Amino acid sequence: MASQLAAKQPNRETNRSCGLETPDKCLLLSDRRKQDEYQELIPVWDDEIVKVGRDPLSRVCIEDDADNVVSREHCEVYVVVYDESNSHVYVRDRRSSNGTFVNGVRIGTVESGTSAGYLLEHGDMIEIRPFWTLTFCENRRPKLHRLTNVQETESKLFETKYHISQRCLGQGAEGVVCLATEVETRRQLVCKVVDLTAAKGKNAPDGLRRRLQEADVLRQLQHPNILPYVDAIISPHSLYMFMELATGGDLWSFLYQRGAVSEFETRVIVRQVVRALDYIHHKGVVHRDLKPENILLAYSPNSKCHRIMLSDFGASAVPRRSRMLTHIGTANYQAPEIQGQPQLQTAAVDIWSLGVVALTVLTHHMDDFRTAGLHLLDQARVDAFLEQNVFGGAGRSAAGDRKANCGPCRSSCPM
Repeated sequence: MASQLAAKQPNRETNRSCGLETPDKCLLLSDRRKQDEYQELIPVWDDEIVKVGRDPLSRVCIEDDADNVVSREHCEVYVVVYDESNSHVYVRDRRSSNGTFVNGVRIGTVESGTSAGYLLEHGDMIEIRPFWTLTFCENRRPKLHRLTNVQETESKLFETKYHISQRCLGQGAEGVVCLATEVETRRQLVCKVVDLTAAKGKNAPDGLRRRLQEADVLRQLQHPNILPYVDAIISPHSLYMFMELATGGDLWSFLYQRGAVSEFETRVIVRQVVRALDYIHHKGVVHRDLKPENILLAYSPNSKCHRIMLSDFGASAVPRRSRMLTHIGTANYQAPEIQGQPQLQTAAVDIWSLGVVALTVLTHHMDDFRTAGLHLLDQARVDAFLEQNVFGGAGRSAAGDRKANCGPCRSSCPM
């Protein structure tokens, strides 16, 4: 796989340099001191970072700066790719002395260090004051979601505090996630909008309780490896839950964009997930839907050190409040006791899911685990499958490390 990617890279670079590959995203650079509206078009490729500054090696090198208002590494634009048709483009300030502004709002300061990414939309204007502007352009339209008439009316009641945009960042069975803005600070957030009237029938009370429980659980959790909760607004019809925007994508997008992940990086990632699970388990909370899509990266996926954050507690349970017997979660990552006949579940269901996540990161082949049906095998067959498909292909030292890291998670009946 690595050799195939390496072989393709020169062709891609040649196509780009010859203009044979057309970007669907670009930046238009303008200098207010010059007459032309735009002086340069800078393509934005999914696998490259557009660095802006006085550094001669920057993709956008600003030289005409007699007053030194542009820092050597001023800001950068990067892309998080989810699949071939879905990507998010962010800009972040690189501790510039003069600041980086998006649509008139400063996104970083020297004191705060490198800023979080700011999610760009078509037409957004990145400013390096007083002269330079980079206008973001994108051919592909982002996915949109309109609030219902009732939700539109409700959102006006808190529009002085939060604004919910139509840009859809994700959608699931329980609700839709939209880009939102905190009005006072202009900080970007995500808002999970849940329709509480969707719970109907004899199970309506339980469905309503489960929908509201996520906000109740999240507001009690504060940990570096858990997506920070900001606020929740509840009406008779809807739940609006505001959380921080994770600007590095999720673990699936990380794997999609990076391809091979080293064992060291896997350890760094899994260790942080373990810390998050240890924290919530001591708080009496079981996640029950651990998978790459619910493991977020706080910063750019190109960072040398990845901070992982656990998200989406919609399927979580608090054992002290009720018995865990429900068939819930995502099939590929479900522990055997969830997929089989109803039986009492414990926090061990998260550990099984963690093992599958770790193996997926190590091997990058979820299809192997899906077709093998690990959740249906007895312990001996699980061990045999992993020995042949995961541990067997590695060297002796690497295989030993993989077993040490993943072994405790792969028991079909963990103690």
